[in-house]
Amino acid sequence: MRMKASIGLVALVLAGCANSGTNAPPQPSFVGIVGTPFLIAFKLPACVGTIAMGGPIAGMAALMITGPDANYAEASVLRDVDYGLNQNCGPPYLVTP
Repeated sequence: MRMKASIGLVALVLAGCANSGTNAPPQPSFVGIVGTPFLIAFKLPACVGTIAMGGPIAGMAALMITGPDANYAEASVLRDVDYGLNQNCGPPYLVTP
């Protein structure tokens, strides 16, 4: 009986060590607590401005670009608009040191 309990205890200890902090969320810090509201305050107007400018730019690119390189040029403009939207509207939403 003691042997089974010892094996069970060793198995539990090893299982606990297997995932020791590898997927742990970042711990809150003073910089994160103070900086996150400012990040959101700065990110929100940047995101809204990017959406307000990116939509018309993408639409005009689809209408204006003609010629043999039209598909390449349109894809390039759309890729750049998509990159800007991801940078200005995407994560991170929290300040982590």
